[in-house]
Amino acid sequence: MLYFALYEQLKEIVQSEVFEITFVKKDGSTRVMKCTLTDHQETLLNGLCPVWDIENNGHRSVNLNKVVQMIFNDKAYTIKDEKWQCVSL
Repeated sequence: MLYFALYEQLKEIVQSEVFEITFVKKDGSTRVMKCTLTDHQETLLNGLCPVWDIENNGHRSVNLNKVVQMIFNDKAYTIKDEKWQCVSL
């Protein structure tokens, strides 16, 4: 998967705004997080997207391989064919 390209595309969509992302954690549970993007590019090498967790006030990493969906401005997005694609809510 082209992680840097996915991250750049996500930056274009959300800019510096808050978005909601749903993903599967390492333990298999699903998490929904309100966050903003941060600029720690080194984590992208491992497929981890650096974010700031709004509700828990801290840096987190989201595995792009485990993203279920992202919601921004009342639009849902999923990763398909190595791109963020808008799907209906």
